[in-house]
Amino acid sequence: MSSKPLELEGLGVERDSNTPVILLREPESDTQIPIWIGEQEAMAIAAELEDVTPPRPMTHDLIASIIEQTGFTVEYVELSDLREGTFYAEIRMIRGEERVTLDARPSDAIAVALRVKAAIQVNSRVLEAIEREGVPGSEDEKWTEMAKSLTPDDFGKYKQ
Repeated sequence: MSSKPLELEGLGVERDSNTPVILLREPESDTQIPIWIGEQEAMAIAAELEDVTPPRPMTHDLIASIIEQTGFTVEYVELSDLREGTFYAEIRMIRGEERVTLDARPSDAIAVALRVKAAIQVNSRVLEAIEREGVPGSEDEKWTEMAKSLTPDDFGKYKQ
């Protein structure tokens, strides 16, 4: 199955639930993919987006360092699947001819991708599932339509 590039539209707080959310967009179809994440993961992503360097390595900095020290390069991270309303992700790495795929939560994969300047992609079957079933976490058609139309302006600025 093929992958398509994603753009990170923003990181914000969904106003109604006060929950951090990453907003991704697939440029070709303009499909928006909101992924609700935890506070700690949001702080890790926000730190990288705001170019904040902590005095000691955070978890995702450590992961990036381990990848580098073992001679691997992150080719890209991918939203690889959507099952029962949950997104799955993979970190795709390469070292010479050797390829390794690691299972990861989307928020962790994105945090690592930002640190190592790797592309973020989405598997075509995930886009097809969103088109067919709507955005995960939607309980009714009204929520699905609202979630599909989210823009970065709909979020409060995420604060560390």
